[in-house]
Amino acid sequence: MPLPVAPVQATKGLTLEGSAVVIKDYLSFAINSILFQRDVCRPDEFEMVNKYGLPIMMMKDDSSVRHILQDAEKAMSSNGLKRVILALFEKYTDTVIEKWEFEIETDKSEKNNNNQMGSKNITLVQAEIRAVLKQVLGSVSFLPIIEAGSKFRILFVFEKGFSLPGWTTYHGSIAVNNSEEFVFKDFSTSLHKCATKVTYRS
Repeated sequence: MPLPVAPVQATKGLTLEGSAVVIKDYLSFAINSILFQRDVCRPDEFEMVNKYGLPIMMMKDDSSVRHILQDAEKAMSSNGLKRVILALFEKYTDTVIEKWEFEIETDKSEKNNNNQMGSKNITLVQAEIRAVLKQVLGSVSFLPIIEAGSKFRILFVFEKGFSLPGWTTYHGSIAVNNSEEFVFKDFSTSLHKCATKVTYRS
């Protein structure tokens, strides 16, 4: 399936909408990779694509995840998204065994200006994203094996006062007991900064 291209000029930075697309694409590649590497979904549900010079496993039918991340893009385009959480639960309970957090920090200097243009060149942004994705792909080397299978849920945390149709607050616990944490590299489009970390059972 063709991937969207962020609105960008060759020698200039991203627009706010373009920045939201770039972050959404990173979330898609990272989340699909995690679902594959953590055996949340069957291996035959994935196919390999090449992105940023890296082999990324993507779901053949990712309509549910794609729809969720389209909502994330809308929220980011309005500077309303604070965090995306990918929570992995035990297969038959609501006990969280692993939590991936993608913190979205918005450029506060022009928060209400939809015509703003980022200062960072797209080539540099892509290089930063590649470095983070390499870490995500390599995390399988230190994360513990999930023995009994798992299920997942994607949650949003919005900026104060922001709402998105169809989304409500999740009231269950997403704490991981007896856990350790690993913080990955972050990257920035200059309009949005995205920081990734995983909390997992020790």
